[in-house]
Amino acid sequence: MASALRILLLSNVMNNPDAGASRVYHMIGDALAERGHAVDLYHLDEMGLPDNPFLSKLVLRLGYPRLVSRFASRLDLDAYDVVMTSNGMALPLFRRLARQRQRPVLVSHYHLISQYDYAGYMNEHLLGHVRVSYQYRLITCPMQIHWDDQAARCSDLVIAQNLRDLAWLRPRLSTSAQWELIPPSVLPKLLDASFEARPIAERNPAEMLFFASWNARKGSYYVPRAFRLIREQLPNMRLTIWGGGKEVGSVLSEFEDRDRANVTIVPGVITPAEQIERFGDFSIFLFPSLSEGFGLALLEACCFGLAPVTTSVGFGGDSLTDGESARVVFPSTEHIVRAAIDLATSDVKRNAIAAAAQSIARKYTVDTMVDRYEECFHRAVARLRSVRPVSPP
Repeated sequence: MASALRILLLSNVMNNPDAGASRVYHMIGDALAERGHAVDLYHLDEMGLPDNPFLSKLVLRLGYPRLVSRFASRLDLDAYDVVMTSNGMALPLFRRLARQRQRPVLVSHYHLISQYDYAGYMNEHLLGHVRVSYQYRLITCPMQIHWDDQAARCSDLVIAQNLRDLAWLRPRLSTSAQWELIPPSVLPKLLDASFEARPIAERNPAEMLFFASWNARKGSYYVPRAFRLIREQLPNMRLTIWGGGKEVGSVLSEFEDRDRANVTIVPGVITPAEQIERFGDFSIFLFPSLSEGFGLALLEACCFGLAPVTTSVGFGGDSLTDGESARVVFPSTEHIVRAAIDLATSDVKRNAIAAAAQSIARKYTVDTMVDRYEECFHRAVARLRSVRPVSPP
């Protein structure tokens, strides 16, 4: 039996087990602890951000890695076998530790490559769909890209969650670094509840769901325009928007007056309990994202039997096939419209695609995910110890 490891996880987001990257870290940490490993997990709000909102924003845009590294340096790092952090968010710490003979394994865990994030926003900017500030173009995102790049170069192990990110990372790794592709999993209580959800064939084909932040990277520009064209052919279609992150009135104003009565917006973080209660009300899932680290919302929607209209990024690009387990389309209004109408007007096709997507999504279990983390952590620790002397106890 493999020995227990001492693991430090440093998340680059606020502590919220119901949301995105924080949920992934909680799942990893909890599952590893259940297997007997000693796990310490810290989130951004535990690392000493300034109370002043302006100073806090300044730190996050210009000094993110320094904040995380300064916090981690106050811990007893000699007590850990593995230190894992998001993207390049502990770059100064990793650079310092990489030069030491006695140290933990340094793991960079990539949620989303900033280069692709930047490309997505700039594409929308050049198309005239959104305005990207000079600050983001010239300072904020280039610095994040630099952190991504440099962290990959000084890590012992790099973990990506999708193939596109892995393709960007692999040429940047040192010759001694290892890499792994480990997608996240469905939250166990969501997976369990999905088997009790309303049967796919009993759902109203006119009910669509969009579940993501309402911003350019998530393809928000295309949704109101696609919905107008969809309703020109299918006037009874309805759209629900979960967790847009903006004021309801602001999001609703992007839809034409004649469509607004058919749009329901549920703001704020959507809890797993709410997902369990409502996922079964919908038949079609719109997810026209331009860039994803993985796309947990898409995975969860598929798990509950929604037929997805998505793009070839993250889970959609790696695991779903157009016409079989999704409609995987180019991110344009016309492509989204054709795919959504295709699903809404054919019960046979929609139900078959939903069932196929559900079968794929249910394979993304916590046990499978943590098996991979446990294996690659043990392998990286053994490799590091084999090339340096071990201090006597």
